[in-house]
Parts: sequence; structure tokens; C-alpha cells
Amino acid sequence: MKAFTIFLIFLSFSAEALTIKIATLAPKNSGFGKPLVDLTKRIKKATKGRIKLKIFYGGIQGEEEDVMRKIRIGNLQGGSFSTRTLGDIHPDIRALEIPYLVNDKEAFEKTVAYVEKNYQIALPKKDLIPLGFFRVGPVYLFTTKSFDTKSEIEKLKFWTWGQDRLTQAWMQILELNSVPLTLADVAISVSTGIVDAAYNTPLGIVALQWLHLFKYMSKKPVSYTFSAFVLSKKAWGKISATDKTILRNEFKALQEVADKQVDGANDEAFKILSAGKIVMEDFDQKEYNRTLKLRTKLVEKLRGNYFSKETSAFLLKVLSTK
Repeated sequence: MKAFTIFLIFLSFSAEALTIKIATLAPKNSGFGKPLVDLTKRIKKATKGRIKLKIFYGGIQGEEEDVMRKIRIGNLQGGSFSTRTLGDIHPDIRALEIPYLVNDKEAFEKTVAYVEKNYQIALPKKDLIPLGFFRVGPVYLFTTKSFDTKSEIEKLKFWTWGQDRLTQAWMQILELNSVPLTLADVAISVSTGIVDAAYNTPLGIVALQWLHLFKYMSKKPVSYTFSAFVLSKKAWGKISATDKTILRNEFKALQEVADKQVDGANDEAFKILSAGKIVMEDFDQKEYNRTLKLRTKLVEKLRGNYFSKETSAFLLKVLSTK
């Protein structure tokens, strides 16, 4: 009888425990991964063991599209996603990545505030619960060949991440050559000459060990990228109100810490790039000014069939004041 009672007690504790499986492309020991290790410990402690995060690091669950598919079928409960992948679900989030917007701090921060509010409302309608919106860093152009003249840029073969409609539309407007590839295929494709231009944050270049692939880097960032943690609405529904509050608070704290850490990590990575053999190049100023004007054409091209009419109007207003 005593053994049976202990067994029932064990079952009651087991029923209360909920394991949430989350996947990320970030390596465990990277600037993105390290804060997550601490997060799992804090959540377990704060919920008294009721919630356990099991995080799969370094892309072992596949590309972001694979992770999203696994969330949809219930094999995973959540993941960390780039705005590129979230843009497949809610395109308006990509407003943050309008080319060169990052170089205008006022316009950029205004767009960040708009998108953050917008996606908090939109994602639950797509059965996803947003838990954090993280700054990943400024995105630079990296190439194997010089690009400081228009003719040199036109010769480059640019990597685009899968079927990235925003980047592909921009390539079409600029009449540049683009090659869609998965993230995992970039290194070998650069090495073999299939592509000779890619984009990433300084930290991303170092973390993915792409540093040796490129000879040139743009002095100005071309955009800024974010990532977000999301859980499936189904998994969220299994969590008590008390633990939902704990999760939101912990992810908010993570966001504040991670944003500061990632800024520092990007600065350190930039120093590594600057101290190495990579050459910093400026865009041709005439060509740069021309591309700034073409951004409205990009928004108009995507208005109503990618960006919503409301977000398109917002962006056109922001860009018209520049």
C-alpha cells in the first residue's frame, strides 16, 4: 500500500511537469546560445520544476523551415527564428529589413516600435505565441571580390536565403544576380564560386566560421536583423496562468540581457574582422544614393502582395521624409 501511495505521488508530480522543446540555429557556446543555457535553469527554478525547457542548439533540428514544420505537427513546441522565416508567416515583420534603414537611427527605431507592436497582435492569429523579440545586429555585405563601383557590383552573384521574397525583390530592382540557397549551403557555395557575395552580422560571420571565405566587407551596414522566440498556441494552452507570467517575465529579462550581450559580441566580432585580412570598402556614393531612392519602389512592388497596405503606407511615409 505504501509503495502504491508513493507511486501515485510520483505520478502527480510527473503530470505537473511540462517539457517544452525549443530549437535554435545558434551554437550553444555562441553569444546567442549562452544566455539560453542560463534561461533554462532560471525557468526550472522559478516554476519549481513545473516547466522544463529542452533546447536543441546549433541547427540539429534542421533549418528554420524544418523547425517551424516540426512545431506545426507537434514534434517541437517552439523555436528561435530569424525575421526572414517569420516573414513567411507574417511578412510585415520584414519592414525592419528595408535596405539601409538602419543607417537612419530615428527612422529605424520608429520602425522597430511599429513592427514590435504589430507582430505581438498578428502572430497569435497564426497559432504562434511570441515570447521575445531580440536584436541580432547590423547586417553587412561580405564578398570575395571588390564592390566599390557599380560595374563590380553587377558582376557579383549574391546569396539569398531560400525563397526570400524581400531580398529577391530587391535584387530584381537593382538588376543583380541572386542565387537562392539554404544557410547550410553557403560556405561550400562560396568556396566553389557558386556565389561570391553574402550578408550577415559580424557575430554571425564569426560564429558560423565564414570569416575565411571573404576578402571584402561593406563599411556601412545594409540592414539590421532580429530574431524572435515563439511557442505554439497548443503548447501555450497547457501552461498555467502563473507559469505563463513567469515565462513572459523570464523571456523579457532574457531579451534585455541578450540585447546588451549581442551588441558587445558584435562589437568584438567587428574588431576581429577589422584586425584580420578583410578589406573594408565603401559603396560608390552615387550608386548608394541611387539605391536609397529605389527603396520606395521596393515597398510599392511588395504592397498588398507581401507587405500589408497599412505597413506599406507606414514605410512609404518613413522613407518619404528622408
